[in-house]
Amino acid sequence: MAIFFFFLGGIVAFIGLIMMWVAAFRESIWWGLAFFIPGGALVFGALHWQEVKKPFLTYLGGTAVVFFALVINLAMTPKPATESAATTSAATSTVTTAAALTTTTSFTAPRFQEPVYHPPSPARPLAPPEEPIKRLEQVWVDGDTGRYYSEKCARHPESAYRVAKSIAIKKGFVPAACP
Repeated sequence: MAIFFFFLGGIVAFIGLIMMWVAAFRESIWWGLAFFIPGGALVFGALHWQEVKKPFLTYLGGTAVVFFALVINLAMTPKPATESAATTSAATSTVTTAAALTTTTSFTAPRFQEPVYHPPSPARPLAPPEEPIKRLEQVWVDGDTGRYYSEKCARHPESAYRVAKSIAIKKGFVPAACP
């Protein structure tokens, strides 16, 4: 609840301060820049009371709500439990003191382990692997003789040109033996 009033008061105070700042810049640029000096807003509010009465009171009201929220927060904060000598008996106090003196505890500094590197798991492919691209077998076609020569042949006629084997067969070319 205190947090709600804290933020509410802060917003109201901020709105009042902005309204005063606008009025200060309307008066002169120097009054507007005076807001960056601590206490400049209070001095401007005191000297120009009639023009900035509402924004000044809005600013002060918001600030008062913020302080009210802080007081509520302090009042609601639980106090740490402390053991006082008046509430404990002398016998209990003696036993506790004796136990505290005889109990030995050793303090060992925490040991920090070196971080263990865990390599990331291999990324799974998003799509199935693609099939290799089928390459059309190329042949050398001799238009003068109507024959085609395999790409593996060491020699072919000078007038031959390269085409796909399927095209050569469709055009009616016949295979020729490598020379």
